[in-house]
Amino acid sequence: FSKETIKGYKTLIKNLDEFEQKKGIIKPHLVDSKLYDSLINFFSDEAEKEYSPNYIGSIIKRIKAVISNYLIEDLNIKFPNYNPSKWTKPTNETLKTYLTLKEIHTLFNLDLTNYHKEYDNVRDVYCFNALTCGVRVSDYLQFKKHNLITKMVNGEKQHFLEFKQSKTSSKVRTPIGKTALSIIKKHNGFPKIQSGQKSNEILKELG
Repeated sequence: FSKETIKGYKTLIKNLDEFEQKKGIIKPHLVDSKLYDSLINFFSDEAEKEYSPNYIGSIIKRIKAVISNYLIEDLNIKFPNYNPSKWTKPTNETLKTYLTLKEIHTLFNLDLTNYHKEYDNVRDVYCFNALTCGVRVSDYLQFKKHNLITKMVNGEKQHFLEFKQSKTSSKVRTPIGKTALSIIKKHNGFPKIQSGQKSNEILKELG
């Protein structure tokens, strides 16, 4: 192998180590389409460094090579739920899906009475984030009540969200509109989610 190829696989070890520290150990029977989605979501949003689609594609390519050329062929390890054709290189289109303001309000007004409480939480987290700061999931999960501040602006009371971005350590202050404020009041604070992967699955269903 070339030095660049070896360097790439050494980096892959670090990438997977970071993933496993936060998401759990990857075992052969867990290598499936859900793991693929989880890897894509993690490296595009939750990892310490936010990677480009091309870089994430190189991670997926190396994982497939290790599984096929070493773990299966040389070590005879079985991967019962692995379908390599499903592990495709991500593109900008697959990583980024946008809603219009009208669509966000339609989502916010969905009647989720007959759904599990988690659906309501995920919907509200998404809508709050979309209508305020658009932060990474890892940053959102750090929000506490002290991040909510109220100031008088031109004689009127206005509400703001104030926090430091984990990636840049820069301080951010963003206004909180009526809809976003109603979400805070509804949950008596910030609504919470269990995991980014599960939330993405719920969002697809809600969509």
